[in-house]
Amino acid sequence: AAGAAGAAAGGLKDLYLAKRGEVVTCLKCGEAIKDNFVTALGQKFHSHCFTCHICATSLVDKAFFEQRGQVYCQDCDTKGFSSQCRRCGEGIMPDAEGHTLAVKAGGYTYHVHCYTCEKEGCSVRFDSKAGVAAYPVKQRLYCLEHATEAMNLA
Repeated sequence: AAGAAGAAAGGLKDLYLAKRGEVVTCLKCGEAIKDNFVTALGQKFHSHCFTCHICATSLVDKAFFEQRGQVYCQDCDTKGFSSQCRRCGEGIMPDAEGHTLAVKAGGYTYHVHCYTCEKEGCSVRFDSKAGVAAYPVKQRLYCLEHATEAMNLA
């Protein structure tokens, strides 16, 4: 997702052109802009037209993300375009430095803190460097103790 700062209020030059009768049109609705507008992605939008493509939340003065020519709020961008953690179901987003901290295992993606034994109440965190392996049993991940238990119940 291409993050962007909040949309900027329309420039004075553009407002001057609109007041002189020169047509400045909204990218979303295609109609002439006669009053408040924002400039984002090098285009102009009526303030009321600059909304998330999915949930229609106003994106004026908010962070937004562009995907395939459409703009999205952070929540919708996360749900629609980021990897989802198999364990908690939340999106896996980059940290403040732009690094994505995730573990890929068995065709699934996990937050680092969610990459733990799936036995309820077990807090074993898998870590290959520390020699703590994940054991898949029936498409779930377990620590050695609980994997053995799960196999015996099969």
